Amino acid sequence: MKKVLILTASTGGGHNQVAKTLEHLLDGEAEVRRVDFLKEESRIMDMIVAEGYDVLATKFPELYGRLYRLSNRGRKETKLNDLIRKMVHRRVREIIKDYEPDLIVGCHAFSIPIISALKRRGYYNHKFISIITDFEAHFGYISKKVDYYITGSDYTGLSLQAKGVDASKINCLGIPVSPVFYENRTPKLNHEPFTILVMGGSMGVDYMEDTVEALFQIKVPVRFIVVCGNNSHLEEKFKRRVESLPLDNPVEIHGFVNNIQELMDASDLIVTKPGGLTATESIVKNIPMVVPYYIPGQEEENLNYLTLANLAIAVRDINKIGTTIAFLINNKERLRQMHESMSYVSKNYSLEGVKALMLSAIEEE
Repeated sequence: MKKVLILTASTGGGHNQVAKTLEHLLDGEAEVRRVDFLKEESRIMDMIVAEGYDVLATKFPELYGRLYRLSNRGRKETKLNDLIRKMVHRRVREIIKDYEPDLIVGCHAFSIPIISALKRRGYYNHKFISIITDFEAHFGYISKKVDYYITGSDYTGLSLQAKGVDASKINCLGIPVSPVFYENRTPKLNHEPFTILVMGGSMGVDYMEDTVEALFQIKVPVRFIVVCGNNSHLEEKFKRRVESLPLDNPVEIHGFVNNIQELMDASDLIVTKPGGLTATESIVKNIPMVVPYYIPGQEEENLNYLTLANLAIAVRDINKIGTTIAFLINNKERLRQMHESMSYVSKNYSLEGVKALMLSAIEEE
């Protein structure tokens, strides 16, 4: 049986979830090894990069945004990528030598300079596929050693081409999300009351607090489902808020959940930050997005695309989120237009297509 090596890293929850989806798709078709290459190198390396990302993104988002933009200026290799490549290079080379994969799939941009260098030096001579987990292609994804890219939109493909990638390498098949999100995709506009799902990503961002407080002031009949992710402090704070003050609308407060697809099925609208994976799950589920917060950098670029494609509404002033949602509730035609846009964008999304591309890349050898 052919062997596939999937490389991921724990900077946010999305990369690992994509890696797990790919492993599921290849079950029975190939032998798969899924590797978090930062953890494989050392606990210190994982702490510096992965946990450092969590701290920067949640506590110092403006600084993170500046660093992201500095790294996206088209240089061949940033200092951070160069540092990571040098530190992880030897361990990944050992994994490749021991495992002898017929295909490598990278679910994180950091994997690209590592595998590109190994291919240049002859340590790996087979196909390399990169999954772009956002809607704008950062320069860190660009390498002639990538054989195929899988993207979440035609817009992403255009951004790749603008950076010199040949169109024949680009496959708009959707960011690979779990197959459970492809079930029950018909939009429902008849929930009683109108139900709003509020999310902040796997980390549960602190600025959800202002958003949720503003949402609680909405006077139209709605139901709220609030998911705080791993932020237990925020979860407890919201629960105390709900218990201490009677609210006009029903509220459910959750921490980290494993059934987000079911909560989406029960919802008419999602208030969220625009991470690539969450946005794709919403698009596949055909649930319009309202975005009042984002982490500067890739999420800001994602929001630019989502609003351009009529998949999301950006709320720049948190005090206007109630008015925005009340308008949508009273104007179902606007929601219907967003449903149509989501159906159009996702028409070529295909987990079977992702699997077929991986298997064909192996057969090309």
